[in-house]
Amino acid sequence: MEQHYYSHFSVGVYELYISLVFITLGFLYSHPKSNLKDKFPLKTLVTAAGAALLSLIGGTAAFTTAIPSTYNDASFLFSHCLPIAYAALFFFSFFFILGPLGDICDLKGDRAVGRRTFPIVLGIRSTTVFMLSIPLIIILMAGLLAYCSYRDNSTSIINLSGMCLIVGTCMSTLVFILRISKKANANDVLAIRYIRPKMRLLHIMLQISLFLTFI
Repeated sequence: MEQHYYSHFSVGVYELYISLVFITLGFLYSHPKSNLKDKFPLKTLVTAAGAALLSLIGGTAAFTTAIPSTYNDASFLFSHCLPIAYAALFFFSFFFILGPLGDICDLKGDRAVGRRTFPIVLGIRSTTVFMLSIPLIIILMAGLLAYCSYRDNSTSIINLSGMCLIVGTCMSTLVFILRISKKANANDVLAIRYIRPKMRLLHIMLQISLFLTFI
């Protein structure tokens, strides 16, 4: 009984620490004195970090509830911490597509008020190349995860069908980014705004594929 209560107490503590970091970032992002939302590249870094922290809250809660507090098998703990870390990096990385994509849509307005965003600082072409690298990084992380999981067949922690869905969705994301880059070069902001919601749907698909990978 004591062990049971200690486990739930630990869940609350870990969630509290992560939540405090999340709240602090939100405060620094919006407060007039820090105003990170208007600073390059902190705007995108903070929003991406927020997505990663939210993922960590859920993953940490599930992990500490399922694993006894006295459990100390290093290989077992590593194999179960790996999906949590991957999910956090996964969400952190994808926000480096959604953030610059929104900045491309708001390019004229941001330039008028003197904001420094990815398209303004790097240019449309370099921003597009940067965005294209994100799905490739996610695929690379998926490959590393598969390698770490299947190097010991007896402790497999991933579902290959979910992993294939991750790769397929990333490839679709690459196609959408290429379409957006053509519209951006033609200064077709309305077309980019029309395509942007579809990119959010791809983000949801990536979340579903991540779920399928670890069930």
